[in-house]
Amino acid sequence: MVPRRQLSKGKQVMTSATPPSASCLMELPISGMDCAECTQHVQHALAAVPGVESVEVFLTSEKAVLRLAPVEVAMDTRRKAVASSV
Repeated sequence: MVPRRQLSKGKQVMTSATPPSASCLMELPISGMDCAECTQHVQHALAAVPGVESVEVFLTSEKAVLRLAPVEVAMDTRRKAVASSV
């Protein structure tokens, strides 16, 4: 059985000096990845989500770091992208 990748609630990283219209970083914990190929699947899936400017996925720390455009990207949309990367 292939483990399902899961996206936990992420945290937005924003400083008080960051204007509201600027892009922001978000860390998303992701469980269930066990190889470099998994990280590539997750990275491609998240990069395809509208509003995601860039994404890096880290296998050892089980997280993704996204740079989001000023438009709101729904958490459910990101969650579905990770789940579909299986």
